[in-house]
Amino acid sequence: MSKLPSNARIVIVGGGVMGLFTAWECATRGETDIVILEQRKFLGAGATQKSAGGVRAQFTTAPNVMLSKYSQDFYRRRFAPEINPDFQYLEYGYLFFARSEEKLKALDNSLALQKKQGVDAVRRISPSEIREILPDLNISDVLGGNFSPEDGFVDPGDIVNGLDTSLRKFGVDIFTDCEVAGIDSISDFNFVVKTELGNISAEKILVATGSWSGEFMRKCGVKVPVDPYRRSLYISGPLPWFPKKSPFTFDICTGTHFRPESGGILFLKINPNEGPSHNEEPDWDWLEHIVPDLIHIMPRLEDAEIIDAWAGPYAMTPDHSPILGEIPASPSGVKKGIYIVTGFSGHGLMHAPASACAMSEYLLDLKTSTLDVSAYSLERYEKGELIEEAAVF
Repeated sequence: MSKLPSNARIVIVGGGVMGLFTAWECATRGETDIVILEQRKFLGAGATQKSAGGVRAQFTTAPNVMLSKYSQDFYRRRFAPEINPDFQYLEYGYLFFARSEEKLKALDNSLALQKKQGVDAVRRISPSEIREILPDLNISDVLGGNFSPEDGFVDPGDIVNGLDTSLRKFGVDIFTDCEVAGIDSISDFNFVVKTELGNISAEKILVATGSWSGEFMRKCGVKVPVDPYRRSLYISGPLPWFPKKSPFTFDICTGTHFRPESGGILFLKINPNEGPSHNEEPDWDWLEHIVPDLIHIMPRLEDAEIIDAWAGPYAMTPDHSPILGEIPASPSGVKKGIYIVTGFSGHGLMHAPASACAMSEYLLDLKTSTLDVSAYSLERYEKGELIEEAAVF
């Protein structure tokens, strides 16, 4: 490992997908005087590498649909040729289905919003059409669903590896196993980042610490409403009868969802009674609350063998939407020049390209021009201007 430099124009705290992608965006514009600091032993070790990898445009708020449209297009068209030729966007679709009139109405509303925002691929499908996509799905009480063939999923490892390799070619300094103890605000655009490997003077700082953002910013005297919540994912053994190119499928009545993985399925469901923590051990006891749902959705899964599981953190905000932008300066607190990207509530990987584009513009231009992300400011919580996202699973 090279020696920690004494200064840099930009210091990025956090080596997950947000920090790496933002650094890449800056580097492609010629700014390579960047230091990335990751507290864990390898990049993306927090939520990024533990993600289910879904990428969808089917959200219930206009700002989140905007992030999805840009990011989905980047993954579909740009990531492989510009960053990692081994990357694949598996365009198998996303399917949301409802078993009650109330939930079907919610799908009506989200479909109308998505169409208004230019998501042309999404459409309403009937129970019989759902059965054509997934022949073994129980449609006896299904009323309908929304399906987009342009949604899909990606491999988080391919994203991290591609960004890592590209950034090192640009000459960006990356340090793992390096925890940041705090930030001293000297004056506007003049900071000292304190680490166990030494201190770094910086003009601008990006906080991309994911589920740790709330605790990290408290060290700096700033309240950021982000809490960590464990999410456990489970893997079945091979299922020869299960379609290998089936969509990421969501029963929105129970929240149970699944997609193909390694010849079987990956599946999960949020435990609504679990409080915030940094626990990343999979919750095997929670399985008894998911398996009955799965068997009702697809009775043939009764014989499936569960062979693996892992857990990762969701960085949750009160409105289930991210926080992007500059930390407000104050006379007695932080100064101008600290920016934050966090709180994606399970959607960080899918929204990383759009968010990184916006954050690189903040860092280099002090304003955004490609996307209007002003609605995601930290101040929205004080103003009561929340972005209440319902499609969180």
